[in-house]
Amino acid sequence: MLIKREGYKMYYARFKKSMLIAAFLLTIFMVGCSNTSLTPDFAESKALVICADGINQNALQYVFDVFEEEHNIEVICNWIPAPYETNGVDAKSNIEERNSYIQRIKTEIMAGQGPDIYVIPVYGTAQDVFPDVSKAMRNGVFRPLGTLEQSNISQLQAALKSVGQMEGTQYILPLSYQVDGVLLCDSPQKNRALYSTLDGLGTSDYFRTLDENYPEWGIEGIWWHNLTNNAIPLINYDTMKVDLLAQDMPELLRREVEVIQKNVDSPYQMEYYEYGALAETEKGAPYIIGQAAGDLNNLAMTILSGEGTLFSAFPNADGEIYARVTGIAGISSSCDRIREAELFVDFLLDERWQKNFNGTGTSVLSGLPARMGYSKKIFENQNLQTLNNLQCVPLSGETLESFADLEKKVAGAYFPVIPEAVIQMIDETASENSTITIDIIKKANDVLERYLSE
Repeated sequence: MLIKREGYKMYYARFKKSMLIAAFLLTIFMVGCSNTSLTPDFAESKALVICADGINQNALQYVFDVFEEEHNIEVICNWIPAPYETNGVDAKSNIEERNSYIQRIKTEIMAGQGPDIYVIPVYGTAQDVFPDVSKAMRNGVFRPLGTLEQSNISQLQAALKSVGQMEGTQYILPLSYQVDGVLLCDSPQKNRALYSTLDGLGTSDYFRTLDENYPEWGIEGIWWHNLTNNAIPLINYDTMKVDLLAQDMPELLRREVEVIQKNVDSPYQMEYYEYGALAETEKGAPYIIGQAAGDLNNLAMTILSGEGTLFSAFPNADGEIYARVTGIAGISSSCDRIREAELFVDFLLDERWQKNFNGTGTSVLSGLPARMGYSKKIFENQNLQTLNNLQCVPLSGETLESFADLEKKVAGAYFPVIPEAVIQMIDETASENSTITIDIIKKANDVLERYLSE
């Protein structure tokens, strides 16, 4: 049996930590590593100056080196310190340096300076360079990418293109994405029936159906609180308005509080990693919550004893599957080497970096590759030997197809935003053993609208 949840604040901290850990774990598959020193400043140079996250250094350094060699264009990379222990430097010191460095970048941006290109992961937290990518795009941080007829950029998945656009112009290039959902690991018959029933349901009906089938378990809303994961966004950047009362959001917020107050078991993938609770699924959870790539497909390899283990993606309110963008590239509005910068950004979607995790072939950032037709290759090619000393087998049959079909099912994409005002509202309401009222939601709504106007 899993460890019971220990309070929302603790879980939220664990969630943010798990995102960072997931990104770090992906880098161990990669090759190449340079020194971690930062260049002294963003001084004028004939070289392209790249701002990239140290979380992805092992993967990206090799890509940058190949670009230099093939195009004879010098690249200087300013690595943002990773928020965990590296090269003998403790995590606390790295986090402090990271925060200082990110503040420096923001100061440079406000002065009309800074790096030429950003190649960074996106989590929607305060530890990001851009906690809200959509807002940064609308504030003029990025330069238009120009034509999408370049050889690699033209291969970007159609469902991912629009999220990086403003008024029909492309400003952001999504490099990778994730889809959140549940791994159904009950009996094959029960999995197949539930998988079919869940298909096409909106968010509330989806969770309600899971509750009805497994009343002893409870799903918190940590995976749906990205408020832009809707065809009609609750955060509307065009009108600068927030509508937390739209669609079924009040019901979802109340449900979140109720699940927390009940202190029910929550089958999150990180707990399975940590405690190795996968030896016999019949004695564990009937489903496990997590990310499609890396988390749940790895877990599927450990529990697969034939057919019937299936991945079901969380829908938005309209019953559609939207991808959460996890890595981006963008050209700074201060960049004056436009041709070279566009060539570099296009290079990041080269099939060599998008095809698989083997050898030097890798998604350039965390998650599934943004290039058309390459997501399936990730699931087909991964073959873990063990996970927490548990034997793994390759994905196959209907299990493989439930993961591989994701690219076809994704209707659109969004940049994650973790709204602190909503987190605080949920936490305080749950701690007070109260219920979220319309007035409480309106107050959080006002906080978010003030944030948009800043």
